[in-house]
Amino acid sequence: MNVRQANTATGLFFSGTMIQGIIVQNHPDYNYQRWHGTLLAWAALLLCVIVNTLMARLLPKIESFFLLLHVLGFFAILVPLLVMAPKAHASFVFREFVNAGGWESDGLAFMVGLISCNLPLIGYDAPCHMAEEVSNSSTVVPRAMIGAVLFNGILGLGVCIAFSFTVGNLASALSSPTGYDFIEVFSAATNSLAGSSIMTAILIALVTSASVGFLATATRQTWAFARDRGLPFSSFLAKVDKRTGVPLRAALASTVASALLLLINIGSTVAFNAIVSITTAGLFTSYAIPIALMLRKRLMAEYVRMGPWRMNLTVGLIINAFAVAFLMISLFFSFWPPALPVELITMNWSCAVFGGVVALGVLWCVIIGRKAYHGPVVEDTGELHGVQ
Repeated sequence: MNVRQANTATGLFFSGTMIQGIIVQNHPDYNYQRWHGTLLAWAALLLCVIVNTLMARLLPKIESFFLLLHVLGFFAILVPLLVMAPKAHASFVFREFVNAGGWESDGLAFMVGLISCNLPLIGYDAPCHMAEEVSNSSTVVPRAMIGAVLFNGILGLGVCIAFSFTVGNLASALSSPTGYDFIEVFSAATNSLAGSSIMTAILIALVTSASVGFLATATRQTWAFARDRGLPFSSFLAKVDKRTGVPLRAALASTVASALLLLINIGSTVAFNAIVSITTAGLFTSYAIPIALMLRKRLMAEYVRMGPWRMNLTVGLIINAFAVAFLMISLFFSFWPPALPVELITMNWSCAVFGGVVALGVLWCVIIGRKAYHGPVVEDTGELHGVQ
């Protein structure tokens, strides 16, 4: 299992449970079952597989359509909230702080809640996993990564501010029988079950669209690591289908891994939430390691073979140092439980799952991996430029 497979399972889980939330809101007598959500998530997973295999050659055009859907969906949700919902006072949005987790200080509550703010902005590494299929990737991929963060950061901030002004009764939203506070907010804003269902359906479409990308990057990541002989059964997973040009075996492995992860929710939501939590921890760790290594090389004035996308030494040092500090703080608090008191069902078990995955990886590396894995395959295209 890699983090991208967990991302895929997480996105599809949200799609399935949001569909259940719509059903609960429209049919209060619905008998909510966790396995219903898993089946719905599997149906969405089937769609993701079809797009990434049978329709792989159309993936760029499909992703462009998803971008259009993303922008239109932003306004389709933002406008009804701002026009129809009653508005809170600005002091409630920008000055009032609610410590609902039982923590000793507002500062600690802020740090624990930081994970909720970080989650929407993870995944900006996704374009680099598609780099081998992109022309002029040394400049296009960095632009895509930075553009995605800036674009989604601005849209996300706008939605957060609008949602804060229109949240209404916070206690009612947090205790919504749908399991999602925003569905309750949509319902209160539009005063219509149909209106809130449509707004939620837009989010379901967006999350499912994102899962298509998650599966695509999970497939490429699995294939690339298998090509470098860094995984069990690497010779099997590294094959590329000549007819479609897609690593179908890696896609199948990523699909099966995501489907199996979704099964965990049937047995225990607590266990599945631990899997959800390690997506952030795993990605932040993967970001922190190369940034820390780059920071070390800059501080030691060691040679770094840079591409055309680069910053000068001073700016690079500042950004690298800030990034490592922020990632370490976020990683530390990602393992904290959301509130006090902590019970078996409310404990954040991601620390145990994360430690177990790391232990298995180290064990694999010591026993087999160090003999088979000799570093990534590097193909020099002439695009890189050596700079000090």
